[in-house]
Amino acid sequence: MADTVVKLFDATGLDKTEQRRDVLQEAREFADAGGQALHVWQPLAGHVTPKSPFLFKKMAAAGKPWAHLFDNDAARLKDTGELLGIKKVVVRREGKPGQHIDLCGGPLDRARLRIAQDEDV
Repeated sequence: MADTVVKLFDATGLDKTEQRRDVLQEAREFADAGGQALHVWQPLAGHVTPKSPFLFKKMAAAGKPWAHLFDNDAARLKDTGELLGIKKVVVRREGKPGQHIDLCGGPLDRARLRIAQDEDV
């Protein structure tokens, strides 16, 4: 993440679906331009399914956000996931528009901290 431009796109305080979609679209466009985009959002009831990983269910139940880290460079995306402490990095939509990894809990906290530290430099 240190050499890559990473930007935060925070949709956690937005109520309207249209506003949330706009933030998502901005994040995807930023990744399309060559950066990494951290899209943070509050999961709604329909986002949590029986197939959701345990940690994501736990975070949603506690009112904690989830995130997508968008990046069109799959190798860089996997490396970043490992740097953030993800044991098994799973790239969603690999090789397609919207390629990303899902984050919550500690890895999301570390990603936000890294972005905040980069902004302070």
